[in-house]
Amino acid sequence: MSQAIPLINSSQLGSRVNQEVRIIGRVQRVSGEVLLLEASDNGTVEIKLQLDDSPTTEYVEVIGRVARSGDSITQHALLPLGDNLDLSLVEQLVKYTPKFPALFSEQ
Repeated sequence: MSQAIPLINSSQLGSRVNQEVRIIGRVQRVSGEVLLLEASDNGTVEIKLQLDDSPTTEYVEVIGRVARSGDSITQHALLPLGDNLDLSLVEQLVKYTPKFPALFSEQ
């Protein structure tokens, strides 16, 4: 069975150093190649964007690698999720993902 990329919140960054992750949140600000994202647990995460890639909606999913410092993510993919999303529901999903790994990985 191959492993799916885990969905995390800001508090889990430190435990995922140098690993691929997914994070969903609200765009707070974009400045150059840096995106500040409000994660589902209300923490702020710095996302290092690829050149010529910026969010087009208020809510996005970022797929990327957690930096060795454990305080930012280097983006590989940026997926628009629209302008209306309940982050408390996303947070519940973040908490359930490790409890039910068979639902979130390929067989």
